[in-house]
Amino acid sequence: MVDAGLIDLPMLGYSFTWFKSLGTARAVEEKLDRALTDASWCDLFQEASLECLTTTSSDHYPLWLSCKVVVNPQRVSTKFRFENSWLVEPEFGLFVDKCQEVVILMKIYGTFCNLFCKLSRKKPRVN
Repeated sequence: MVDAGLIDLPMLGYSFTWFKSLGTARAVEEKLDRALTDASWCDLFQEASLECLTTTSSDHYPLWLSCKVVVNPQRVSTKFRFENSWLVEPEFGLFVDKCQEVVILMKIYGTFCNLFCKLSRKKPRVN
C-alpha cells in the first residue's frame, strides 16, 4: 500500500468488519474490508469519514463512506489567453493531445464524484 502511495482511511465505530462464532469461546473478529485512497483524494474530500455499520443479517459489516467536496476559496478563475508562438513549438500538438485526454478523464472522474456525493447523502438502511 505504501509503495503505491495509498492511505488506509481511518474507520469510525466498530473496528472489525467480519466475525465468526460470536458469543462462543471460538469467536473471531477481523478487519477484512477497508477504504484506500491517495493524498490528492484526501485533499479533495477533507471531511470524509468511514464508518462501520452493524447488521444482524450477515457476518460482514458494511462500510459507509461519507464525504463532501471542499472547494478551495483561494483558487481564482482566470481567462485563458492563447499565444500564437505556441504553434511553432515542435511538441505543441502532442501537448494538446495529452491535455484533451486529461480533460476526458477529468469529466469521467467528475461524473463519478458527483454520483458518489449524491449517494453519500442517503445513508442506506441495513437490516
